[in-house]
Amino acid sequence: MNDPTLPILFLPGSYSTAVAWAPIQAHLPERWEMYAETLPGYAGVPDPRSPGQSRVEMLVDWIAEKTEQIGSPVHLVGHSYGALLALAAALLRPDLVRSLLTYECNAMAVTRDGRPFPWLEEVRQAPDALRAAFEAGEADAARIIIDFYGGKGTFAHLPAPVRAFCQTGVEANLLDWESGFAFRPDLIEFAGLQTPATLVIGGNAIQPVRDMNEALANVIPGANLSRVDGAGHFLISTHPAACADLLTAHLHRVAAF
Repeated sequence: MNDPTLPILFLPGSYSTAVAWAPIQAHLPERWEMYAETLPGYAGVPDPRSPGQSRVEMLVDWIAEKTEQIGSPVHLVGHSYGALLALAAALLRPDLVRSLLTYECNAMAVTRDGRPFPWLEEVRQAPDALRAAFEAGEADAARIIIDFYGGKGTFAHLPAPVRAFCQTGVEANLLDWESGFAFRPDLIEFAGLQTPATLVIGGNAIQPVRDMNEALANVIPGANLSRVDGAGHFLISTHPAACADLLTAHLHRVAAF
């Protein structure tokens, strides 16, 4: 019999696929009902977005299609941009989401009292640099974003096939940034969220990710904020056992409600 807290739907971040969740899933009970999806725009998944027409709501509709295929509301688990989408789904379509767990959510355009966080304009420089590098034909343009989150040299230390795959995702990632910056709810809107939530960040999270997740945890009723010591943005790959433990604890907490 499946655990009553399930099914779980996993959403990876940009420059990734559903396979990114395999290390965490390996630490979870096989009997659990787990689904993982590659985001639109990556690895050949059709993308409803286009430049100038990229909104988070379009991918929330895509999440709705996936939950309809599953046949019930899901425990939604996301990393990075996938976490932003999971957060947006919980806010915009709470009927889809039994609970929410995010790893390093990067909903950086959320406002506080109607004003953006002070580092937002600095964050915008990263996708601007990405676009310029891509349009200039730089073969490692994806490096700009990977190093933005992981620190200088992170991209260079990835295996060559991974670097090559990331480069194929630059155009999709630019659409991710476009839609992410257009997702600008105020923090107060999350005060009415009734979805049980756990927000996870790495102990070495960059300041915008740290600040935003702390602010969200402070306003979402009953939300837990957890840190994975020694981990950075790519914690689902570098610290899968710790991430799996936090997911298990989250699901047990939800089941007790």
